[in-house]
Parts: sequence; structure tokens; C-alpha cells
Amino acid sequence: MVLVGFEIQWFSSLYHVIFPGKVTVLVLIADLILGLLMFTAGSSLYMAPSLGVAPYDAIAPIISTRFHIKYKTARVGQDVCFLVAALIAGGPIGFASIVVAFFAGPLISYWDRSISTPTMDYINDLSEQPSFKSLANVVTSATKSGYNSLSNAYNSTLDFQMHLAGYTNQELLKKIQDTEHNMKESQRAYNEYRTQYRMLIAELVKRDKDGELPTNNRPSTANNSQK
Repeated sequence: MVLVGFEIQWFSSLYHVIFPGKVTVLVLIADLILGLLMFTAGSSLYMAPSLGVAPYDAIAPIISTRFHIKYKTARVGQDVCFLVAALIAGGPIGFASIVVAFFAGPLISYWDRSISTPTMDYINDLSEQPSFKSLANVVTSATKSGYNSLSNAYNSTLDFQMHLAGYTNQELLKKIQDTEHNMKESQRAYNEYRTQYRMLIAELVKRDKDGELPTNNRPSTANNSQK
């Protein structure tokens, strides 16, 4: 809340030093893409530890929790509402404003799944037994997990590629539909399990704070309610 304005002003001054005068269209496009990616990744990372968020960033999580909707949906709705309000107030609305309004929410959700949540999990696992051996195990586990995921994806893609020419048009359309269905089901299952996990951890933390759990039975992850 206090630092964001100062940081934006400082980085803006630095940007004008690096790019004095008028910039080209390619630079503007690069600014939009890189800025949006860095902004959403940074937002996801700083919100992941659940230490509090900036006032504007707090609106979407509140809406998501109260009305039981996806974060990205709440964020897009929030950004669009503020975009309309800024337009009515005569604010500096441009193409980038529209792009950020519709893509910030989905990208933050993407970074949550791919970077922030796995990072928090690795840090939590490492903090239980902080040592070089634990760090090595975490790195090894992450490397193996990443390799297996890439390997499975590669083998699946290779198998599809080898059989693509043999598919009839009807079979090809059926494969596309099946793949889309599997993608949606996987995402839905992930979201449901993640919600259940957070609810269980929150209940455990509540009982721990209320002293309902015996001291010797309190898990070391009890304070990581938003893991």
C-alpha cells in the first residue's frame, strides 16, 4: 500500500533514462507483453505466502471467497469495472488498459498453479527440516517431477504425431473433443482438491489455535494454512 506508488515512479524514471525520447511500436508491444507477464507473476508470488495484499489486489480474493467463484473471473470482473469507472472519470484509457483488464486475472491464476504454489510447497517442505540434504532432496524432487512431466508430455505428443496421419476426419475431431474434455476435467479436479486441501488445513489450524489438539499431535505445517 505504501511502496507501490514510489516504486512505479522510480522505475518510470529509470525507464525514461533507458529509452529517452519517442519509442517505436515494437518497443511498446514488448513493454506491454513483458510488463504484463512480470506484473502478474509478481502479483502471484507476493500473494502466495498469505501475508496480506495491496488494497486493490484484495478485492478479487474477497469476491472469490464470498461468492464462490474462480479468482480469475472475479479479477477480470473487478478490472473491467474499474476500467469503466476510469473511462467515465476521463482517465488515460488505452489498448494496454483493455489487455490488462482481461488477461491479468487468468495470468495470475496460471502463475499460481505453475510457479507460486509449487514454490510455497517446496519452501514449506524445506523449512520442516532445514539442511543442505533437504535442499538437495527438494531440488532433486523438483527436477525429477519436471523431467517426468516433460517426458510424459513428449511421449504423448510423439505418439499422437505418429498416428495423426492415420486418423480419419471423424476420428481426429473425436480426439480433439476427448482432449478438450480431459483438460477441463483435470483442471476441475485440481481446483476441487486444492479447495478441499485448504479447507482441511484451515480447520486444522483453527483447532490448533483453540488448543483442541494435543501438543504432541500438532503438525509442523499447522501455521501454513494457505500452503
